[in-house]
Amino acid sequence: MLLERLVVHERKRVVLLVPKSGRDAVWEENIRQYLPDLLNNPYVSLKIYNHTDLLRSASGDRNWPEEFEHIKKSADVFITDEGHNFRTRSSGRYKKLFDLMSGGKKLFILTATPINNSLLDLKNQIDLFAQRDDKFFSRAPIAVNSLMGYFKTKEKELHKIAGPTPDDISNDITRDILGSDELFRNLIVQRSRSYVKQSIELENSTRKIEFPRREPPKVVPYSLKKTYGTLLNKVEKAFDSEKPLLRLPVYSLYDKDKTGKYLYYIGDPNKLDEMDIGRSLQVVALIRVLLLKRLESSVVAFRETCENLLLKLISFVEKHDSDTYTRWVDMNVDLLNLIKSNREIENEDDEDDATLPEEIRNFWKEELDAANFNIPKIVTDTLLDLERLLDFLGDLEDFDFDKDDKVKSLINLLNTDEDLQREKVIIFTEFMSTAKYLEKTLKAHQFDDILEIDSSYKGNRGQVIKRFAPFYNKTTVDKLHEQKQSEIRILIATDVLSEGINLQDARLLINYDLHWNPVRLMQRIGRVDRRLDPDIEAKIKLQYPDWADKRGTAKYWNFLPPEELNEVLSLYNKVTKKTLRISKVFGIEGKQLLTEKDDYDALKDFEHSYEGETTKTEEIKLFYQRALQTDPLLEEKLNSFSLRVYSGKKALSDMAKGVFFCYRLPISFKNEDGTTSWSLNEGNTSWYYYSMESKTVTEDFNSIDKMIHCEKSEPRALEYDQATLSDILKKIKSHIINGYYKASQVPVQDEEGNSLNPVLLSWMEVN
Repeated sequence: MLLERLVVHERKRVVLLVPKSGRDAVWEENIRQYLPDLLNNPYVSLKIYNHTDLLRSASGDRNWPEEFEHIKKSADVFITDEGHNFRTRSSGRYKKLFDLMSGGKKLFILTATPINNSLLDLKNQIDLFAQRDDKFFSRAPIAVNSLMGYFKTKEKELHKIAGPTPDDISNDITRDILGSDELFRNLIVQRSRSYVKQSIELENSTRKIEFPRREPPKVVPYSLKKTYGTLLNKVEKAFDSEKPLLRLPVYSLYDKDKTGKYLYYIGDPNKLDEMDIGRSLQVVALIRVLLLKRLESSVVAFRETCENLLLKLISFVEKHDSDTYTRWVDMNVDLLNLIKSNREIENEDDEDDATLPEEIRNFWKEELDAANFNIPKIVTDTLLDLERLLDFLGDLEDFDFDKDDKVKSLINLLNTDEDLQREKVIIFTEFMSTAKYLEKTLKAHQFDDILEIDSSYKGNRGQVIKRFAPFYNKTTVDKLHEQKQSEIRILIATDVLSEGINLQDARLLINYDLHWNPVRLMQRIGRVDRRLDPDIEAKIKLQYPDWADKRGTAKYWNFLPPEELNEVLSLYNKVTKKTLRISKVFGIEGKQLLTEKDDYDALKDFEHSYEGETTKTEEIKLFYQRALQTDPLLEEKLNSFSLRVYSGKKALSDMAKGVFFCYRLPISFKNEDGTTSWSLNEGNTSWYYYSMESKTVTEDFNSIDKMIHCEKSEPRALEYDQATLSDILKKIKSHIINGYYKASQVPVQDEEGNSLNPVLLSWMEVN
């Protein structure tokens, strides 16, 4: 709908940025169906790019940097699908899009999960079009004088409310904490699954809306001690919080000893930047958790990470002490050659680790300043870290893969569960090396119709998606056979397939490892727990009659970190707390995410893949829809009134007595020549409530709705005298003029001489 309006009707030059996995199967396929004239048409301006294209260098006959420079100059509008991928300011893709957006371009961000870690995720996405102008929203109706200050305040409020445990959370406070906020109301269009179902049913009672019923998650048990043996004890000691054997000084340059003295920094402490110190702490924590997370994922993932970290550390030594580097390499030349031959070349299209910081992804580029850092000590401690990594790799050199208890548990699950034996299943893992290992292992155990896909996959991703889920991707099994394509029954994937695509031909999903971000878990589950099409469901049941009685039920399993690793990582607890925190901001809908025992409150969120509760805004819209359904002529009747509407009702309590007002207020907009115009007819409508008890005015529409809500059958009650109402009306007008009008610097008239005074649309006494 956006593309049709912008490209077809407004003739805008539009750039559409989409995940690589969803470009062909989702976007181009649907554009072909609904807007066929937009693709490959020289007379319309629509350019579609993958997220990964933003960082491409010139290759072949295509100069990507030059192409994007042209887009920067000529594009009018950007649309980003799965826009939460542009939430990290330090990522290369974010920086590139931020640069492209300069010059006041419009941006539409499509995402089910705008907030992954904190409210600052949303702030960073807003900054793409606000261009880090801290006063971008300083004018009404939003009137936020400092965008950064606003988000910091909101983050602190939500942190206090959300708390780390369920007992710390108050549902009443958090249910609509952001729903009445002016910034969120003006920027965000939220549609929960619950609202979609009710709204469409009100609009067309014959139209059937189907979503799967999600079964509680099942936990698959396994033992890390059986897999790793004594290596697990070595890892625990390496990450001991009191005496870590893996210190990582090259990242923790500002560490202190117990006396508070810097271990490696020898410069002037007064010149230190708190941001640099904080960044250092974050990177060290991330590397340690990454190592432990890969240990939990698979042996091959842990080995690969140890190898990559070893190469990064030795590159630091090479840059700062060439003699020591040469001696170390001579002593370990065979191992280094083996690592380099095994190590995969980093892919510029890599989507699996797109948000990892540069410190982890690359070798050292710059030398440390010897005037500020104790280089010999850093090198010495780095050599100790290298010895620890060599010890880990030595234990893994002759690893007996028959002892891998985790993969044995997966094989047992696939062989014993009745549904998994015959139906399609997608297996998600966080890491590419684990995905490839699983494919190789399962094939060795005689599993057929299996395929693995990650960011390095060079084939046609859209074709893979169709082979796994043909019916929900506009094809059929018969068409696949005509094209000499076989169906995929077991699809192993990294998170490159966790968002933006339809895989609901399958209803079974396995999380082989637990992503540290619960939003990613929600996205994974959302591949099979999606809106169903009755016509497609009928075709699936005809094709697979044995599945018919199970359709409409989504089922999934989690491989949770066992207690042996939890002693070190506590990943389950981390994700549990983070899940609760995000739930209370925009939430996870559906009470269980990790285990059958989870009993989180079903709250509203942006994840349309879950049932959820309607927000207050949605409830008001639904109430209005029901009113129109009851009285189809209501809207026409209201519009026929020459002036305003006035009514009255009894208050719920003495504290609730007051008068409600709804005004239309003017808004400003930029003309193509850069000048500003004002419009009252296209303006905003704002609610105000004057309290008879406190003599104050509130604009919180959630609380106002509670005061004025009534059914048609409720008796009309008018008690306030004319003088009282006139006095309150003056106070409301003064409130609007001193607030909205002054903040927005609204002129007296528009360009054509029409008055821009606020227009009273309706009011109501609550007595």
